[in-house]
This record gives sequence, C-alpha cells and structure tokens, in this order.
Amino acid sequence: MLLASTLPSLHADILYTDSGSDHLWSNSDNWQGSNVPSDSSTGAANWNEGTQLEIPLGTNAVCRGFMLGMYGSSNSAVVAGGTLACNWLDIGRSNQNGGNGTLTITSGSATVSGTLSIPNQNSNNTDPANIGQGQLYLTGGSISANSIQIGNGQNGADGGIGSISITGGSLIVNGDVSAQLQNYIDAGYISTA
Repeated sequence: MLLASTLPSLHADILYTDSGSDHLWSNSDNWQGSNVPSDSSTGAANWNEGTQLEIPLGTNAVCRGFMLGMYGSSNSAVVAGGTLACNWLDIGRSNQNGGNGTLTITSGSATVSGTLSIPNQNSNNTDPANIGQGQLYLTGGSISANSIQIGNGQNGADGGIGSISITGGSLIVNGDVSAQLQNYIDAGYISTA
C-alpha cells in the first residue's frame, strides 16, 4: 500500500508553460518538467495566461484530455496540419475564476473519443463576471467527437458562453445529433459561411 502511494499518478495533467523558443506541442521546453503529453494517460493543461500552443504538420499530439483557458486564464491553440487525439477536449475550462479558451483548426484534424465541451464550466461558477468562454474556429481540416456540449450562456454546470465558427473543414459528431446541432444553430452558438 505504501509503494502505491509513492508511484506517480497514471492520470497526471502536464502543464503547458510555453517557455520554449517556439509554441510547438512537440518541444519539451514548452511543458512542465520537460514532459510532452504523448499518451492517453496524461492530460495537457493550458492554464497559463496568454499562451499559445501549435500543432503543425508532422505533429501527432496525443493526450487523455486537452484543456484550454483553464481556471481564470485566457489562452489558445491552433491545429495547423498536425493531428490531435484526446479523450475529451475542453475549449475553456471554467471554475469560479472563469476561463477563456480558443481553438483554431486550419488544417489537419482533432479527434475526441469523448465530449467536446465549449466551454466546460464547473458548478461552482456562480459569478456572472467570471462566466466561462470558449471559441472554436474551423477554417479547414476536421474535428470529430463522440458528443458535443456548448455552454448555454448561464452560470453553473453546462453554462458558459461557447461558439463555433465554421468557414471551412468539417465538424463531425457521432450519432444522430441533428436536433441538438440545429438548436445550437438557432441559438447562434454555431455559425457557418
């Protein structure tokens, strides 16, 4: 029992620091402890204010969960020819301090085996001044997910302000979610060219 408590967590989140000479996912200098998330047991946490992360052509980014705009910070990521594979993707991960994340996909692909949340807002977010925000800009490439949740504009769980702008590329959600997506379009959460 003692040995188990001294082993590193198999479900650790690695903090993106953007400390390297570039903004690349593959640069170990950009990650806390020089550990690049590279499998489905480690999360990629973008918690620092104003950072930008890039996944260019030739980069295959893999992680358990990818979280942008965490807990009061505003930051962004771009998939520009590379691939991103994760169990969940939170574009904006908001607690009582808010959070604002932006993901742009110009080419390449993002594959989410679980839920794409824009944003993922905790129930302890009760201050309208700190409402969570998330934006997805799809100008090329594709993003696919098993399910999707866009914030309803309120505080609390499933709230926040989320938007998707599609001017190119493909948004793919598994199953028959046409009614859900039409509701998001009618509410103005999804816009297309």
